[in-house]
Amino acid sequence: MERVETMISLTEIRTRLGMSQEDLSRKLGVSWRTIQRWESGLSKPTGLYKEKLERFKEERQIYKDYN
Repeated sequence: MERVETMISLTEIRTRLGMSQEDLSRKLGVSWRTIQRWESGLSKPTGLYKEKLERFKEERQIYKDYN
């Protein structure tokens, strides 16, 4: 079930900011396919990219938990 929660959370963050997968991928320095995999639950951000995502959220004052 954790994967479904992750998918909803990242998609919700992105869409609330009015961003496409491609927009978010450019901000984080990953491919849009990576964003797609994160949102679909096929993989999760780890290491540097998890940190970048957390920083991205903090800068935009998004405090909802994202795993």
